[in-house]
Amino acid sequence: MFTSFTKMGIGVLAIMLVSTACSVDNTPSATAPTDEAPVYRSGDVIPGQYIIAFYESAVATKGETLQSMTHEGRVELVNQAALRLADRVAVSGSAIRATYGSAIKGVVMTLTDNQLAALRKDPSVRYIEQDRWVSLPPFEILAQDELGINNNSGNGGGTQSQPAQVTPWGITKVGGPETPSTTIRAWIVDTGIQASHPDLNVDASQGKSYVTGVTSTDDGNGHGTHVSGTVGAKDNTIGVVGVAPGITLIPMRVLNKQGSGQFSWSISAFDWITGHASSGDVVNYSVGPGSRYTSIALDDAVTGMADAGVIVCIAAGNSTDDASYYSPARVDYTNVYTIAAMSSTTTWATWSNYGSPVDWIEPGVSVKSTWKGSSYATISGTSMATPHATGMFAVGGITSGGTVSSVPSGTVDDWGKRD
Repeated sequence: MFTSFTKMGIGVLAIMLVSTACSVDNTPSATAPTDEAPVYRSGDVIPGQYIIAFYESAVATKGETLQSMTHEGRVELVNQAALRLADRVAVSGSAIRATYGSAIKGVVMTLTDNQLAALRKDPSVRYIEQDRWVSLPPFEILAQDELGINNNSGNGGGTQSQPAQVTPWGITKVGGPETPSTTIRAWIVDTGIQASHPDLNVDASQGKSYVTGVTSTDDGNGHGTHVSGTVGAKDNTIGVVGVAPGITLIPMRVLNKQGSGQFSWSISAFDWITGHASSGDVVNYSVGPGSRYTSIALDDAVTGMADAGVIVCIAAGNSTDDASYYSPARVDYTNVYTIAAMSSTTTWATWSNYGSPVDWIEPGVSVKSTWKGSSYATISGTSMATPHATGMFAVGGITSGGTVSSVPSGTVDDWGKRD
C-alpha cells in the first residue's frame, strides 16, 4: 500500500495508479482484467461472483484425513464437493472459477440471485461472500535512480550501469543486513517481481500468477519489486541491500500492471502457499483495501497459512484509520503480524492505519529499494514498512528497539529491530 506525497527535488518521477480462480492447480478462470485493462476502485463488487466456504465434513468422507493429503488432493476433493453442490441447486459446473483446498476449503462461483439464495440454504456451506476488487491507491516515487547505458562493440547494444550499493536507512535501523538461511523462502504476494533484476534472487519457477489471462509473474507495476528489495536485495556492489540479502524471493502475482486484483486471487495465492511452503517461510502481503472492508474468507485464508507454520506480515494500510476495519490487517493470530509505519526520526507516519491490530511499527517513510526496469526508487507507505518485518522474521525474529513518538492512542508504540 502506498500513500501520496508532495514531489521532492528536481526530476522526480510521479507514477499514479487510479484508486488502492475450477482446476486442481487453483488457477482462476473468471472474466477479469488483463494487464492492459482499466483499474477498479478498491471495494467495488464483482457482480455475480462469490467466495463459498465449505464445512470440512462436506469435503472429507468418513475416515479421510485432509491434513495428510497433498494440496492437489485436497483441491480435488473440494472440487468434487463443489460439483455435487452445483448439481443439487441446478448450477452448471462451469460456474466454478477457482477451488481452494489448503488455506480454506471452498470455491469461487458465478451465480444468479436465485442460485445464490439456494446455496445459502445448503448445509454444506459455512458462509458465502461476494468477491470484490482491490487496487493500489495513487502513489508517487519520491526519487528514482537514472541508469546509464554502456554501449558495447558499437552495435547499438549495451548494458545498464548500476549505481553503487547503499544501505537504506530502514535496513540500518532494524539491524540489517543479516544473511538468511538458504532453506527459508520469502513469498511476495503482490504485483509480481522483476525476475531479471540484478539485485534480486528471484525463483519465478516456484511462483504463480492469478491475474486472468496472464501467466507471467514479472512485475509491470513496480510495487512488488520494491517490496522484494527491502526483504532481500543482494549484498553486492550495486543498488541497495535488504534485511535478508539474497533470500529466495517467490512471486505470487495477484495484481495486474495497473495494481488491480480480485480478493479471490489473493486467497488463491494464500491457498497455494499453505499447500507448498515450508514451516518458517515468510509471506509479505502489502496489499489491502483503500477503504473499510472486511472479509471472513480473506482472514481465514491468512490464518490457514499461519497454521501451516508460515509467518505472515501484513501492511496496516495508509488511510489514517483503525486497522480493525480492514481485512486482513485486522487479523490477530499466531504467526500473523500487522505492520504500521514510522519515519527516520522514529516518528509515527501520520497517514498510517493504527489501532489494536498493529503488532510492530517499522520504517515506512522515504524507503529506497529495487524497482522495475532493473532500477531503484524511493517510496513511502505501510507497504514499505511491512517487508522490513518480513525480512527480520526470515533471519530470526523481532524485538523492541524502543518507542515511536506521536503514536495514536490504543496502538502499540514499539518499533521492531532484528532479534
